Amino acid sequence: MIIKYFTVCLLIAFIYSCVPAPVGVDTAGIDAKNKTLAILPFGLEKDNEALQVPEGYLQRFNHRMHESLFNSLHSTLVIDLNKSYEILRNSESYDNSFAEFSAQSGADYILTGFVSHYKQRVGGDLGVESPASVSFLTRLYDAKTGALLWQYFYTEQQSPLFENIAEVGKFFKRKGKWVTAWQLTEEGIIITTNKIKELLETNADNTGNRP
Repeated sequence: MIIKYFTVCLLIAFIYSCVPAPVGVDTAGIDAKNKTLAILPFGLEKDNEALQVPEGYLQRFNHRMHESLFNSLHSTLVIDLNKSYEILRNSESYDNSFAEFSAQSGADYILTGFVSHYKQRVGGDLGVESPASVSFLTRLYDAKTGALLWQYFYTEQQSPLFENIAEVGKFFKRKGKWVTAWQLTEEGIIITTNKIKELLETNADNTGNRP
């Protein structure tokens, strides 16, 4: 199991090293109605040697992202994340167009990205020496052409209410407590999911992921 997971991590790192950073994204004309979306598991930012995350964090991140998308999208079928892991385990490499992954997954769109920052809070719910902070980049690709369709960068560090009164909504949502890095991650996944839903399903009228 450890060897298989290590192999998957290497494949993900290879993919990120092949995909260049985009300059400008045109989201016009995206229509995901009755289309399929696969998550190519998120990894850690390439060449960021200082970045460390807890054991199991990426697996938890990817499964939470899948769960959130599956429960939120209606006209877009979200492919089982386990299928993505299986494809990665059984393949040696992928080209920059994602063509092989698309063919094996049957996906029209591929969602992937990477975590670029993670810092756990030092302290507890009621007081901290330093707050938690998390950043990750999400990208949506056309699976068959490899064209970048959309991207969103989430970054958040909790700050005291008196430092930023504009965040009073977050203060009450968090019940006035100092949250953990995972709680920030979940907030980011929900925000990202809502943006993807707005992007793909503004006029959705069916329930692709629901019985």
